[in-house]
Amino acid sequence: MSMSEQECKEAVEKEILLLSTISKNIEILNSNIQKLLLALTGETGDSTKSQGN
Repeated sequence: MSMSEQECKEAVEKEILLLSTISKNIEILNSNIQKLLLALTGETGDSTKSQGN
C-alpha cells in the first residue's frame, strides 16, 4: 500500500508534532525532578556537595 505525497507530508507533520510534544514533556519532567531533588536535599547549591560525606 503506497501513500500519496500529501499523505506522506501529513504523516511526517504529525510525527514532528508528536516529537516536539515529547521533547517539551521531557523538559518539564527534568525541571520537576530538579525541583524535587532540591526539596529533598534542602540545598540551594550544587547537589554534588552532599555526596562527599
